[in-house]
Amino acid sequence: MHLDHILIRVDSLDEAINDFEKAGFRVCPGRAGKKQYNALIYFKEGPYLELLAPSTFPWFLSFLHVTHLSFILGYFGARVAHFIGAKKCILDWAIGVGDARAYRAKLASKGDFSRLIAMSKVNCENDLVSWELFAPKCFELPFLISDYTPHVVPHPLFCEHPNGINSIQKVCYRWEKPHIKEMTLIADKTLSYENDRFRVAIGAYDVVLSSSHEGIFFDHTYAKALKPLAGYGILTE
Repeated sequence: MHLDHILIRVDSLDEAINDFEKAGFRVCPGRAGKKQYNALIYFKEGPYLELLAPSTFPWFLSFLHVTHLSFILGYFGARVAHFIGAKKCILDWAIGVGDARAYRAKLASKGDFSRLIAMSKVNCENDLVSWELFAPKCFELPFLISDYTPHVVPHPLFCEHPNGINSIQKVCYRWEKPHIKEMTLIADKTLSYENDRFRVAIGAYDVVLSSSHEGIFFDHTYAKALKPLAGYGILTE
């Protein structure tokens, strides 16, 4: 199990890409082709970032969201439609579980989860990549994702950033209310509690769960370079 990636809400994908590149990040297109709704930032170690622009989603997702009919899409589809109205900087996060099919079978009798969903794309290096995922009913809990097939390592160029950053230091995700039982089930770990915040270990990372704070934290030595990205939830400590 590992922290796979974190989704950051952006209003304009082009503007966000420009802002992150100005701050010294190399940004990779989400997929091959001209039409993009996301962009990726990889690191030498740990999870990657996904810049996601709900404003680019198909019109029917917006319609289903505003009419409160997104439930017809199932749990994961409703989650994606929910992104359209979400105001948080960090929209979502994904836990890598290796074999998603087997992990879902393990959890299915203990909680409320979506069906297993098969997905694929041609990435920016023209490799066809496939994966599977499933999601809990609650939008405030992470979704779970398989390994990517084939396991395509991003070109080293995409992991080497002019600002010198090699990895994310910490993630703080905001949930409106604690979902302790469900999070413990998903992570197969007991949550710790301190200073009004919960923590859960996901692989090598401690994810902080708070009702009042959110952010993706990097080492404080990058504070000056990353200050312009505070509006995206990019912080230092």
